[in-house]
Amino acid sequence: MTSIRLAGAQIPVTQDIQYNKRQIFKALDWAKDNQVDHLVTPEGSLSGYGSFTLFDESVELSDALKEVEEHQKKSKVFLHLGTCFQDKENIGLVNRNQIRHYDHKGHLGSITKKQYTVPADNNILGHNGKINTFQLPVEGLNRPYITAGMICNDMWGAVDSRFSGLISQYGSLNEQLKEIDPDLIIHSTNGGKISNKEMSEFYSTEGQFQFNSISDTYYFWHEAWLKMTAVKAGAIIVTADSCVGWIFNPETESLNDYTTASPSGIIDSYGNWLERVPRTGLYYFYYDVDVNAKEKANVMKDYR
Repeated sequence: MTSIRLAGAQIPVTQDIQYNKRQIFKALDWAKDNQVDHLVTPEGSLSGYGSFTLFDESVELSDALKEVEEHQKKSKVFLHLGTCFQDKENIGLVNRNQIRHYDHKGHLGSITKKQYTVPADNNILGHNGKINTFQLPVEGLNRPYITAGMICNDMWGAVDSRFSGLISQYGSLNEQLKEIDPDLIIHSTNGGKISNKEMSEFYSTEGQFQFNSISDTYYFWHEAWLKMTAVKAGAIIVTADSCVGWIFNPETESLNDYTTASPSGIIDSYGNWLERVPRTGLYYFYYDVDVNAKEKANVMKDYR
């Protein structure tokens, strides 16, 4: 079997760019030590995420990004870096929520831009277009290895009426996946989280139970959506969430105080977890995926 080692990092994403940078360095070092081919980080993993992201302090972010790029190039690990960034485009300087895809030589080959934005993206311009796809180099494969990028709500935003204009024009991103027929889907996410301590302070026993029930409903809905997308697209999904809240303070809070909004791990084209990490805490994970899994999954094509 010819395989590639796909990996993800369920790491803390904070408003401290330097702290985030060090977490990404550690993840890259782990990936190098474990001979990982591709590493996926959460949404906003360098910049931080949410309306707290300060694009007017882009010099610090730009400098930190250069350091990450240098570290990544030395590691020779293909990095799928989730970060917000201000890019120069045809319409001028634009704030984007991105996955920046760097090959093993450090070249930026493609950029996925978040399309289905949410209120926390109020300083982000959503990308209105077709889903981003690109080819990955895979030894031992005599055809292109098609990869699609999705950011957080791009995975499950199709059910939200706010995106009806996008859906009517292009079809939902999930529907587009069926036409693209990708081998791999890279999913960087960073859902909203409330710490266990906050819940115990603000909710009575009955209220906390009700809140946890709602939280679990969203969590399992996200998991089911990920699995169904994998089956419908006939693709492997690597998904990575942050293990802390958006305004997490590393000096006073624990990495184990939060529950991820959606599970981090790797799902095969039949909807099975190949690798899955606990919902709380910092974890790195990888799995060796058969590069010919697409052909073997074609038996499911009639059911998509």
